Amino acid sequence: ALGLEPAQVLYVGSRVAGDLAVARAIGFRTAVYAGGKLGLSLTVDDLRNPEVCPDRLVTRLSQLRDVLGI
Repeated sequence: ALGLEPAQVLYVGSRVAGDLAVARAIGFRTAVYAGGKLGLSLTVDDLRNPEVCPDRLVTRLSQLRDVLGI
């Protein structure tokens, strides 16, 4: 174990209803990666649902530096 709190973890994925919803339920911060449109699974309902809505939307992996503050 790394000794991190769930809120210190950023989970990045492209499937909101599956992967990101589970990460969010654990308490992780979440970001949906929309750069690879073929794998993206995101609906308007997902964005309206606070239980699955990602904290951030990124279209380039380089944006993760800003999200992480590095």
